[in-house]
Amino acid sequence: MNNIFFFAGAASQEIGARIAHLSSKPLGRWNLVKFSDGEIRPVLKENLKGATVVIIQSTYSPAEHMMELLLMIDAAKQAGAHKVVVVTPYLGYMRQDKIHESGEAHGAGLMCRLLSAAGADQLIVCNPHTKNLTLFFKGIIKQVSTYSLFISYLESLNLKNICFVAPDKGAFMESKEYAQYFKTTLVVCDKIRHKPNEVKRIQITGKVENVDAVIIDDMVDTANTLCVVAEQLKSQGARSIRALCTHPVLSGNAYDRLASSLLEEIVVTNTIPLKQKSEKVKVLNIAPLILEAMND
Repeated sequence: MNNIFFFAGAASQEIGARIAHLSSKPLGRWNLVKFSDGEIRPVLKENLKGATVVIIQSTYSPAEHMMELLLMIDAAKQAGAHKVVVVTPYLGYMRQDKIHESGEAHGAGLMCRLLSAAGADQLIVCNPHTKNLTLFFKGIIKQVSTYSLFISYLESLNLKNICFVAPDKGAFMESKEYAQYFKTTLVVCDKIRHKPNEVKRIQITGKVENVDAVIIDDMVDTANTLCVVAEQLKSQGARSIRALCTHPVLSGNAYDRLASSLLEEIVVTNTIPLKQKSEKVKVLNIAPLILEAMND
């Protein structure tokens, strides 16, 4: 890794610094020019000719984070970089991976095509909501799983009667892996949405009396689903309730919901920086797993 430069975008300064530190490399110098009309222009301040450039940037809201990333990729290519590796700890728009009716965009596919068009040669992404990224991104894709990180944390808790909970059908396979590892039970929730980000009703299939329930999901957004599931689990006799979610999107009044919820804790990673502190949110560092994927 002699001729390699690490750049951390504005959205991922903390995790970018951690990855660079683990690589024994300083972060590359760059600055962001902002124009009066709202346009931006990143300027990379290193000699990148023939180099491998690693750009670390999550693309959570606002959409400017994605635009900044695309411009940084192009800037690296324009400066003569031999290879551009894009690390998106959280890649936004991955929930838009299906077209439900005519006239909708396929957001997940579009984001990947944009990264390819900008010049990204390799994409490293953590636990994306959709697994079909290879259909849209032309280069090499490496997907980083938080499975081992969360397993280690759960083992440290030494829970006596652990039970895993899939909050919806989409989380079933991931939740099943945890249940198989711990040789324990898995219950599945069937949720009916009133509208996007708002769950009307939850039905739990399986017994949860006196269990230490662990809800598994790839992200927590408004926290509405988690809180409703926690209420249902408690009403059916669960002893303790916690959640493991890779990406802390935590939009709207999610922090207030969590503070007043029946969840003992929600364990997330630092793919997205927290907007505020919360006694119920514990953050695990995913940087070592990202670096491992880069070196693999």
